[in-house]
Amino acid sequence: MKRIATLLLSLACLQAAAQLPPQNPAPAAAQNQPATQYAAPWFRYYSDGRAVVKRDSLYGFVDRSGAEIIPCRYNKAYTFNDGIAMVRQGYEVFAIDTLGNRLDLKVKIPQFYNRDFEYFVRWVCSRLPFVSDNEYRQLRSEVVNAVITIGKDGRIASCESVTPCDPRALGKVRSVAMNSPAWSPGQVGGAPVEIRYLLPVDFRHLRPLKCYPVDAQGRRIHRDIVYPLFQGQYASQFHSWFFRNLRYRSGEYQQAASGIVRVAFTIDSKGKLRDIEILRSHNDMCRKKTLETLKKSPKWTPGIIDGQPVDVRYETSFKFHYR
Repeated sequence: MKRIATLLLSLACLQAAAQLPPQNPAPAAAQNQPATQYAAPWFRYYSDGRAVVKRDSLYGFVDRSGAEIIPCRYNKAYTFNDGIAMVRQGYEVFAIDTLGNRLDLKVKIPQFYNRDFEYFVRWVCSRLPFVSDNEYRQLRSEVVNAVITIGKDGRIASCESVTPCDPRALGKVRSVAMNSPAWSPGQVGGAPVEIRYLLPVDFRHLRPLKCYPVDAQGRRIHRDIVYPLFQGQYASQFHSWFFRNLRYRSGEYQQAASGIVRVAFTIDSKGKLRDIEILRSHNDMCRKKTLETLKKSPKWTPGIIDGQPVDVRYETSFKFHYR
């Protein structure tokens, strides 16, 4: 039972995979059949001769020839490991073998902030730091596919790349992942177990917050900068601070509405947030609260050009959600 549990729970992350190119020529009859249309890949990954594919919003498995061995009928599917994969059909999660037969094994999938692994991928991507314009240009085309190990205590114990990539890109992914909050660990029969996942991070989908250096008159300077830091972290973390510090007086909350406020502001050479401009707002109360909250911002570490602090102009959006 222990060996089965270990095999079962060494899972890779959800793969929104595509039709994968055949490794061996398909039979002549198959070549004459219309090609099955699968969704575009995030990361092409085979395990136990099977790869997850997505068709019409449902997941299944193909073999190395591209044949659909297990039909696309699951709401979610996780890659095989040693002959066992986890799938979800409706609200039910269970295990299957490489032929699609259901296995009588009870497991609990680990959760991050009570959510699944896809949320963790987004969480990591939202926190990847770019130090400067120059670094962003160098790493913007990188793709990191890393295996992370979630220990029995819920902490990530390791993060190692399984495909070639720039060591700097891997270092950034590893730093964010290894310092993430603890998970609710996976379990078998009520006992916590160690679990592996594949963590795909495509730097081509990442963008630093829009910013550029400006002179004393607010005119753009076309030079590379080292980005400002907010409380020792990169500017993307400013959004978390913003929403934690929203305050409403009596009756104000009821006047707000869900939507997006687009703003611009300057982090000057002394780290002060100033020159706030509302570029677009869907609601007067949200506009008011955005201005109030931005004015409370602590000091930043200013941006740098050639070793000297400079004013940096930011443009970003705050998305308000109300029930």
